[in-house]
Amino acid sequence: TPTFPTIHSSCNATERRKLEYMFKESLEVVAKGRNHILNEGNNYEVFKRWFGEDGDMFVVLGIFDYVLQGNKDGILFRCDDADGSCAKNPTWGGHHRTDPKYENETVICENFYRSRKTLLDICGSNTISEDGPANYASVDLVHRYFHVPSMSRGIVIEEDYDDLEEFAQNNGTYASRNVDNLLHYLADSYGHDIQEGGC
Repeated sequence: TPTFPTIHSSCNATERRKLEYMFKESLEVVAKGRNHILNEGNNYEVFKRWFGEDGDMFVVLGIFDYVLQGNKDGILFRCDDADGSCAKNPTWGGHHRTDPKYENETVICENFYRSRKTLLDICGSNTISEDGPANYASVDLVHRYFHVPSMSRGIVIEEDYDDLEEFAQNNGTYASRNVDNLLHYLADSYGHDIQEGGC
């Protein structure tokens, strides 16, 4: 059964409706990405692109299953800029609260609602590479899950690489656990469902 985090009372009715819609979209994009692996294994061309020939499909499946069905009790998404970081960083879509007292909390900034696209926009005017996967609200919410210790469980490495595809070909074991590779895979896999060859 799919699970969802709690939306804090600081989110107004419109923000709550948008977040609920985007949480459902995040389940859709993860389920589609997972189903491609279940059906095609590590022979799936998009899997090979982002996780390499030696990428561990069981690790990726486990991560996606946990995103879909893992216990999200205590995970809180709030809209009140509790730390003032949204005001200081107006281009941010949100941030994880790093204070250990609030480690299960994520703040969604106003810019998130203005700048993030829905899944309907994938393969629209730009390619996924041009937009970046986190510019899609559903994929960005998955990214935000990985900041929460109770979701990432310490197994997801968060590092930036200049060339993720090259990283995947040379380090499939790590690419299977790397946030950026996981997010690119989800967006790319969804794009391949929209149009032949992806976008």
